Amino acid sequence: MTDGSQHIGLNRRTVLKSLGAGGAASLLAGCSGGGGGGGGEIGDTLTIGLLAPLSGAYGFAGEFQRQGMELAFEELNSSDEVFPDTTLELVRGDTETDPDTGLSEARRLYQQEDIDVFAGCTSSSVASVVSEYANNNNIIFSMIQSADRALTSGENCRASSYRPNPHTHQAGRLAGNWCTDQFGERAFILHQDYSYGTATRDAVEQGISEAGGTVVDTAAVPLGNQQFQSVIDRIESTDIDWLLFGITGSGSTAFLTQAANRGLDIPMGNQSLPSYATGEVGPDIINQFSELYRTPALYTREIDTQRNSEHVSAFEEMHGHPPNYSSETGYMVGRFLGEGLHEAGTLDVEEARSTLEGFTVESARGSNTIRECDHQGTPPLYIAKVTGVDEEVGLGTHEIVDQFDSAEYTDSCSDIECQL
Repeated sequence: MTDGSQHIGLNRRTVLKSLGAGGAASLLAGCSGGGGGGGGEIGDTLTIGLLAPLSGAYGFAGEFQRQGMELAFEELNSSDEVFPDTTLELVRGDTETDPDTGLSEARRLYQQEDIDVFAGCTSSSVASVVSEYANNNNIIFSMIQSADRALTSGENCRASSYRPNPHTHQAGRLAGNWCTDQFGERAFILHQDYSYGTATRDAVEQGISEAGGTVVDTAAVPLGNQQFQSVIDRIESTDIDWLLFGITGSGSTAFLTQAANRGLDIPMGNQSLPSYATGEVGPDIINQFSELYRTPALYTREIDTQRNSEHVSAFEEMHGHPPNYSSETGYMVGRFLGEGLHEAGTLDVEEARSTLEGFTVESARGSNTIRECDHQGTPPLYIAKVTGVDEEVGLGTHEIVDQFDSAEYTDSCSDIECQL
C-alpha cells in the first residue's frame, strides 16, 4: 500500500466476527483499485478516492466524513439491489485543507491507487482544483461540504462534478430571510475573511434585503482567529435586532465563550456551528444564550423522520457515537455515488450524466434531487434552536423549529452562470 493513503474495503453481506457488536468497521485491503478512473465500465470493485482534510483549518471534519461514507458503503455492499456483484471500496488522502496538497493527493490517488471516482473536499479552494483535475481526466467527482456557489451554479462548474450538499447562497438566503422575519430588520453579520465567509455574508445580505431588512454593520475576521473582544465591542455598540455569525471550527467555540463572558445575549443565527462544536463549548456557556439558532442546520440528529431515526441507530452501532453534519454529509454523498452509479452503469462522465442529472438520493435529512443544469443538490433545510448540551456524548442538543425546501432558495437555471 502506498504511504499516506488507506484502503477501506467493506465486504458484501458478511460482517466479520472480529469486528464485534459495534458493526462493520474499516478494513485494510490491498492496493488494487477498480480501474484507475477515466470512465468505462464498472467492475468487481468500485474504488472511491476520499480527499478529506485530516489536518489544517477543517481537519475536524475529515474523520467524520470518512465514517459517514463507511456506513453508506456498508449498507450498499450488504444490499442485493445496489451493486450485488460489485464491492464499494474507500481510499483516503489527506488534503490538509490546502489546495496544492489536495491536488497532489488527487494525482496520487488517481495514478497510484487506481481510484475510479473522487469524493470530498471540505474547503472550496481545494474542491476547485480537484474539480478541474477530475474533469480533465474524465473522473466523476462529488463534493462533500465545499459550499462556494461558484463550484456548481457559478463560473467554476464542471460537467464531471456534483454537489448534493447546499451551497452558500441556498443556506445564506434562508438565514437572512428567516432571522429578519423572526427577530427584526436590523442585522449585524460576523464572518471569516476568506471565500466561504464572504460568500456567506453576501448570501445572508441578499436574504435580509429580500425580507425588507437592513445590514447595519459587518465584521470580517481571519480564518483561525481566536480573539473576538473588539468585535464584541462593535456588536454591543450597534443598534441591532440580531446577529449572524459564520465562524467555523474552534473560532466558533471561542466566539461563543467570549460572548457569554461579556453577557452578550441577543438573538443569534449561525451558519457553522455543528453539534460537536456546541458540545466543546459546554452547557455552562450555551445555557447563557436564550436565542441561539442554527440557520440552517443542514443536518442534526433530532430531525424527526423514520429514515433519520434508522440512520442514527445504524451510525451509533457502527462507530459508537451519534452522527453529525460532517458524517451525514459523507453518508449522503456515499449513497448518491453508490445508488447513482449503479443506476447509470458506467463511469464515463458524459454517459453517466443522463442518470445523475435529476437523480434523487434519499438521505437521513430527506429527499435530495440533483439539478440537471448545474449538478447542485436541493435537500431540505432545517432551522434548529440550540437547547443545550448532552454531556454524556459531548454534543449540542436542538429543537427543530422550521423546515424549508432549498429549491426555494436556489437561483433558477436561467439565472446562473454555469454552462455545462
